[in-house]
Amino acid sequence: MQPDNQSQSAALPLRWILLAGIVGGLAEVVWVELLTSSQDVNILALMRGITHTVLPAVNDPTACLLFGLTVHFALSLTIAGGFAVFLWRPALRQLGRGGVVVVSMLSLIAVWLISYYGIMRWLDPEFLALIPPAATLVSKLFFGFGMGLVLADPLATRGLETAVAGPGRRGHLHPLH
Repeated sequence: MQPDNQSQSAALPLRWILLAGIVGGLAEVVWVELLTSSQDVNILALMRGITHTVLPAVNDPTACLLFGLTVHFALSLTIAGGFAVFLWRPALRQLGRGGVVVVSMLSLIAVWLISYYGIMRWLDPEFLALIPPAATLVSKLFFGFGMGLVLADPLATRGLETAVAGPGRRGHLHPLH
């Protein structure tokens, strides 16, 4: 049996993947900013922590802020790209647009589990003390929600419905299914 070239060629345009990463990353930044203004969390300490994980010798507050945000958004774009390549099409095909948002949020819970309980405990355990674990989980849920909304947008998938839905399912992508 020949593979269906049309369903194999369905891919999100790069601009939507980039927008999804930026929106997800911004959702986290806004959450953390709200958290820092209402609790005992220091945004500069967080950015310094991110920077020191990669470049321990950098101590200038402005450099830490800029580099921390750069690392944050680079990771945000990477996560959005990984989701778009590996999970977007199956989520859209099987669960519809609403499913893309749910799978996006679930995938960010997985990212949080791996990052919080694996990578950061090994790479920089002091960073984990800078913000409560529940707050970091909520930040990932906001990221997943924002990224998912962008990637589920009908404009992002315009022209891809037949290819994503698969052979014989033309136009069967309901907005919430």
